Amino acid sequence: MEKRIYKIDTTKGILIFLVVTGHMLLPLQGRTRLLTNLFYAIYCFHMPAFVFLSGILAFGFVNSEGAVRWKRWLRLVYWYVIFEVIVFFSEIPAYGKSGDFPDLFHESGSPWYLLCLIEWYLMIPLLRNLKRRLRGPAGGEARAEALLGGAILLISLASGYLRGVGDFLSLDRGFAFAPFFYLGYFLAEHRLIRVGLGMQKERCRLARLLRAVGAVTLICVFLFLFDRGEAIRNVFFGTWYDRVWEGPGQQNHWHMLWALRLSWYLLASAVSYLFFCGIPQGRAALPERVGQQTLPIYILHRPIRDMLLAAGFFDSINPGSKQSLALLLLCSFALTWLLSCSPVSGLFAVLDAPFRHQKKERPSR
Repeated sequence: MEKRIYKIDTTKGILIFLVVTGHMLLPLQGRTRLLTNLFYAIYCFHMPAFVFLSGILAFGFVNSEGAVRWKRWLRLVYWYVIFEVIVFFSEIPAYGKSGDFPDLFHESGSPWYLLCLIEWYLMIPLLRNLKRRLRGPAGGEARAEALLGGAILLISLASGYLRGVGDFLSLDRGFAFAPFFYLGYFLAEHRLIRVGLGMQKERCRLARLLRAVGAVTLICVFLFLFDRGEAIRNVFFGTWYDRVWEGPGQQNHWHMLWALRLSWYLLASAVSYLFFCGIPQGRAALPERVGQQTLPIYILHRPIRDMLLAAGFFDSINPGSKQSLALLLLCSFALTWLLSCSPVSGLFAVLDAPFRHQKKERPSR
């Protein structure tokens, strides 16, 4: 039986707090320098880091005998539908949306993550088969993975030029974040989690360089993005390129937007590595517990935010006040903690009952 890696729970707990914080700041971002730069300092790396972690946890979806564990995939579909129904009703008072039934095939809000997980999981058996064919009888493991990784990266960079797709199947995010997911998956396959999560602060020059680049990136985003990066900051959301550059001169830079996304990949990887290296080595009770309940936090924090929006809570917030920003951070922490408590987690355990008997697969230490 594989051991539970508690550092993964701690990492998930901190990341889900950043997710909640980002969504609490979202209605107010763009109004003041401090709030906006904090918002983008979170968004420049928190989803790449979360997607990377999800790739690690996808290990075992196809077992060593090649059997696909479809129940894990069906669980994603099950929770995606539930999340879509909840958000459908919460968006009516918050945004004045209308409709007879949730549109399961078009999504640009929070449920996009589950929808993309559904798509990424579906590709795992295909990628494993391709890897086996590329490897050949000689066993060129590294060569096969380099070819697959390069192909995924090129497709992700080129996909941004697609037009007319909109939010269909959240394909913009699916393509944009795919490299982080499959990087995590292949690292887990080789039991390289210690490297991927920074469980040991490597002393090699590359590790030091990554941490330095990550720190400089965070500082630059926090200090300068509001004033100098308004035209390109949508790159952090993984949208189509026609939504990335919203300022003047879009056509002049159109052919180079792939380079902007590639730069984001590199910088987000560096910041994520810095973040992983900063996770405490020992067990941390609160973030660890929160990290074990990310599903109810992820699904329920969004309709709660929508209800606050409909009630005028964010209209009463002064985005230029440091006290108001502190209040938002405190609300984010409280909401994250409350949604991780046993009454909520117990309810979700009941809803998750059809899948609970399945053993959790986590890469061993």
